Amino acid sequence: MVNRRQNGFLEGEWAWISGASSGIGEAIALHLAGLGVGVVISARSQDKLNAVAEAIQARGGKAIPLPLDITDFAAVKQAEQKIKADVGRLDVLIPCAGRELMLPFNISSPEKWLKLWEVQVLGAFEMVRTALPMLTDSGARNGGQGRVVFISSTVALRGWPSLSVYSACKAGILGGMRSLAAELAPKGIRVNAVTPGMVHTDMQKRMFARMPKDNQDAIESAHLLGMGEPADVAAAVAFLASYESKWITGESLVVDGGLTLK
Repeated sequence: MVNRRQNGFLEGEWAWISGASSGIGEAIALHLAGLGVGVVISARSQDKLNAVAEAIQARGGKAIPLPLDITDFAAVKQAEQKIKADVGRLDVLIPCAGRELMLPFNISSPEKWLKLWEVQVLGAFEMVRTALPMLTDSGARNGGQGRVVFISSTVALRGWPSLSVYSACKAGILGGMRSLAAELAPKGIRVNAVTPGMVHTDMQKRMFARMPKDNQDAIESAHLLGMGEPADVAAAVAFLASYESKWITGESLVVDGGLTLK
């Protein structure tokens, strides 16, 4: 039996979140810190990370900014070593760094595919591979569990024009997540994903800026409850990262305002 606090986390737990300088990643960091979880936050921008860390600390939370380009795999390993030295544990891993790519398939290229794949898929899974020893330790600690929560997208579940490269990456996350869940369960590690619809973020604004107004309206109206906010996704991530979901692994939690009902 795991002794947990009312919010579903153990005392002294820490999470490592990439892509945490803005958007969904920032919202996840703020949400978890508000639940008493210490957060190591990573992204490429030191200034933006510092601002997020300061906001968390001003609310009484624990946050350590750790700049990182997750496509630099040697740097990912160094970041893990720093977490081990400075924090001494890691209980939750949330690879959230991402990059959008919206273009017709006929003008895509292997170079563009690889560039997006490195961030969305390789970087995310390398974070998991690198963090496995600490996550395993968490799984062995007093009957606890290590937890990984990936961020996919509903474009992995239904097609949208000009998003074939992005869709393939997000579908790859779901496939890899399920296999990892089966492989890591004996180590006491749960692996799940949150699969959001369109959320109001800077990335969404950039994508909409390249669309005709009719396409924007169609996407908005397809979300039966309206488009989401980063906090909506963060709440779902926190559920899968907590012991409230201790019997759930290998699942994709769709959080899309009814988009995939149609």
